[in-house]
Amino acid sequence: MDDVQVGTATITVSPDTGGSRFDVIVERQGVSVTIKQRILSGYDSYGNPVWTYSAEANEKAIINFMRGDERFVLSGELQIGDAIGYFKSNSKVAEGKRVTIGGKDYQVLSVIPIYLRDSLSHYEVKLRRVTD
Repeated sequence: MDDVQVGTATITVSPDTGGSRFDVIVERQGVSVTIKQRILSGYDSYGNPVWTYSAEANEKAIINFMRGDERFVLSGELQIGDAIGYFKSNSKVAEGKRVTIGGKDYQVLSVIPIYLRDSLSHYEVKLRRVTD
């Protein structure tokens, strides 16, 4: 048995099941999220590209929202309202995409694969709240 740190919780994962145990926990405990990919929808009057986001997949993830007393440094600090998500090993989440959680959009800043021995367990994803 190996321990995997997920936010402030530690989850014990059996080595023979790889990341599948974590995936089961996400299915039971996670919240529904929508993964959106960026699509070029045209150009504005100045010739600049105009991007839109289209739903690509509906998944479940464990989301930890940042509080006022927490900071995580990676490409700048996350702020209050930003989040760290834990996604299953077969997730379509990637940098540059957006994730919708509870009707609010978040930009994916980074995707860090977490391995348990030699197999992929899950992804740790840094999310920044989009306010446009």
